[in-house]
Amino acid sequence: PIILYTDTDVVFSRDVKLADFGDSVPAFFVMGTEADPVYDPRVKGSGNAGVMLMNLYGLALTYTSFVEYVFSKTNINRGLHFGEFGPGDQGAYNSFYYGLYSVISWPKFNWKPYWPKPNNPDEIALVHFHGPKPWHYRAWLDSTAVAYSVYEGIFARCLASPAGCRYWLEVVDTLERRHRASE
Repeated sequence: PIILYTDTDVVFSRDVKLADFGDSVPAFFVMGTEADPVYDPRVKGSGNAGVMLMNLYGLALTYTSFVEYVFSKTNINRGLHFGEFGPGDQGAYNSFYYGLYSVISWPKFNWKPYWPKPNNPDEIALVHFHGPKPWHYRAWLDSTAVAYSVYEGIFARCLASPAGCRYWLEVVDTLERRHRASE
């Protein structure tokens, strides 16, 4: 079975189809990109575990080895930080399966709201509000005061391109209004 996993802070801005992820079923998984290829190049192939098309059969075959790797004494002593691949689940997936998965290189499956507004927003399928959530963006756009210093870098990028931040908040507002109207 193939499933699409997303974090709970992801907004679906259009329908998603299996074909959107490529021509073939992945052996393990396909990830959304971690970084904006223009503004934030990272390790080639680095994916974001917040958006994954997962082949549960393939993952089940490696489950025991994956769990042993993640919770090995070495990784526990490093605080579940996986070096250049980062911490937590994302670092674990990227390091253990390195070279065995693919990443959607164009970030239509993991667009960040603080990136510049895309030329064709209809191409974007998933917007990932990792870090600040929509209410944090609204508060910041109203006052430019940062409630949590950890978000300063993200809001600085939003300040450089406020049209993108405002656009995705309008999308969220529209979806919320539709949801309330359907209740």
